[in-house]
Amino acid sequence: MKYYHWFDFKNEILNHNLRIGDGKLSSASCGRVVTGSDGFINPYYIGTITQNAAHREKERVFEKVRKEDFSQCPSRRDTFWLFDDSILASRKGQEWGFIKQGRELLEVEIIIRLNLFKADSKWLDCNSTQYTENARQYWSGKLTSRAEPEILFDGQIKVLNYDWQTKCKLLK
Repeated sequence: MKYYHWFDFKNEILNHNLRIGDGKLSSASCGRVVTGSDGFINPYYIGTITQNAAHREKERVFEKVRKEDFSQCPSRRDTFWLFDDSILASRKGQEWGFIKQGRELLEVEIIIRLNLFKADSKWLDCNSTQYTENARQYWSGKLTSRAEPEILFDGQIKVLNYDWQTKCKLLK
């Protein structure tokens, strides 16, 4: 199966890790499982928590509902967000501003799969009075009438069809 991920190659840590990993990257939670260290941080989550207060609160509520009622699902904080549809991935990249930010949509292959959860990102389009109920719908895997599936992936991916050997630099 083909999967797609939006990469931010301006992120020096991502570049470094991709180069060190021979084109492979592990999610933060996968890194913790493999090494036993809880020091792994998802660089994309850092961007999420630096956004506006309403967005931070929504993510906090979604994570709380996950922990309490859907603990078998991977955390949005520690995973890669993948798509299995390149057209939807392109559209969401435009909508979320990834193209303006210079991110690149690349095909990836799953190498190690610890957890994979497909959810409808449309449940995230809500106001604060809907956070808890929409989080329950999201984590239950229910689809809206205009579903836009995203995949939360916990594990290791390999970047395909990209010259990471020359484009990704090591930190000094």
